[in-house]
Amino acid sequence: MKGKAVVLVLAGVGVMSGMTLSAGATEDLWSYELAADGAGDQVYQFRDVELTIPADWDGKYGLEVDEDANFPYGTVSVYHKASQEALSAEYGQENSGGYLFTLTCSDDYDFMDVLPSYRIIGETDGYIYYVSLPTDVQGYMEDDAIWAEWLQLSGDTDWVVSNITVTNPGEGVVDMDQLSQNASDAAQDADYILPNSSTKYLSESDLSGMSADELQMAINEIYARHHRKFVTKSIQQYFDGKGWYSGTIAAEKFDVTVLNQYENENIALMLRCMSKAGTSQGASSGTGSATAASGMQMTATATVNIRSKTTTSSPVMGIVPQGYTVTALGTAVNGWVPVNYNGIRGYISQDYLKTGAGMSTDSSENIANNNRVNTPSSNTENADQSQNDTDGVVAAVQVYAGRYAESSIYEGIPMEQMPDYYTLNISNVTETTFDFSVNLVDRASNGVECLLSGTAEFTGDGSEAVCYGGNGDVFFTFPDYHGAYPDVTDIEVSGVAELAGKVMVNNGVPGHEFS
Repeated sequence: MKGKAVVLVLAGVGVMSGMTLSAGATEDLWSYELAADGAGDQVYQFRDVELTIPADWDGKYGLEVDEDANFPYGTVSVYHKASQEALSAEYGQENSGGYLFTLTCSDDYDFMDVLPSYRIIGETDGYIYYVSLPTDVQGYMEDDAIWAEWLQLSGDTDWVVSNITVTNPGEGVVDMDQLSQNASDAAQDADYILPNSSTKYLSESDLSGMSADELQMAINEIYARHHRKFVTKSIQQYFDGKGWYSGTIAAEKFDVTVLNQYENENIALMLRCMSKAGTSQGASSGTGSATAASGMQMTATATVNIRSKTTTSSPVMGIVPQGYTVTALGTAVNGWVPVNYNGIRGYISQDYLKTGAGMSTDSSENIANNNRVNTPSSNTENADQSQNDTDGVVAAVQVYAGRYAESSIYEGIPMEQMPDYYTLNISNVTETTFDFSVNLVDRASNGVECLLSGTAEFTGDGSEAVCYGGNGDVFFTFPDYHGAYPDVTDIEVSGVAELAGKVMVNNGVPGHEFS
């Protein structure tokens, strides 16, 4: 182990503080305070995120803060103690196995092209926080008691990861014109947006009716009380106009540990409410420029590229047709919104997005041929056949959302020798349909090109699926090459020339991971 947390008890307050990485580590991202909440769960409060561990994990898990060369900002790994101890003893190697998940961060979305299994937590001013998940079974199976305990923790892991929250979201992107239009004259003249946000716990009813812009500015107001300056000129001007404000601390030097418990919990509440409130639409020209928040549905105002980074020179990962819906993965970064479109993750300029849902790829309208996107066709013969074969058919197999890649990538070829390969991304799985996209991964640049996407419906006895499209029909069968049936680890696709003769494999299906 390269860097375990050292824990000490602060006398009289019942709070533990962890010193983590070496003195040279970036901004002490993983220093933490540890306290118990009302349910007895253990809450790790890092600089930017909060991790809650269930009370019944007490004594069963370990938390390791590590300076890992593969992750430039370090990591926090949570593991099953008994499995790790047993595996370490068996293989004679320290810290062998037992891992449940690893929390880390990045300054871009490149990890999406490398990691086989991850979940994005959210963004701050400088970082994208995400969890990477093991693709093989990390529990010790040779002891029934250890294995049973591993299954308990493994079963709870989805809840734990889903409840990791960003507590230091930064100043965000705020449409100040829209904010002024929405606010009443009395609100604009008031000294504070939320006068009590630093001295009492707020409730959802206290925030009822507030837009995402107003909620973000209420978060900024908490920072402003502690003399933080703001990078965005319009936000800085707003607070400069308040008689109580004295900005003396540069944004990059602001220490969020000065926030009290009321402020931390109120910020977390505001973030949750932002995801429900929606985002503001920008300029009335209809060109977008909307403010995004994680989980928001947004519509492309033009046919636009999804890029791997926040520049127009970065590789194109896919194309969103005008009028179609994407899901924001967080707030804008330098004017670019991180999005998910049919399993393709990347950035779109906020100038080409507006708030609210548009069409989805299961629309009956056929998308332009030059995008090579297959959706249910308006062609009468195909449409009638689709109705006859697929109407209400329930899946006889369990298809998991995620990335299915050519089986050849698991054949031990060194990464530097790996040729370009295809992936099949599955998302939005229901009992009768799933969305899909076929992508080409360029190994040299790690760029991803979307070749086609659409919605498939289960057909026949529910053990096959089909997408009828004006540009050709796409058929899916689910062979049982890895002995997982009815769980689907293998998919064969016909009707797509690029995937002919290939087996698409998902190495992240729960309980069926392989090396």
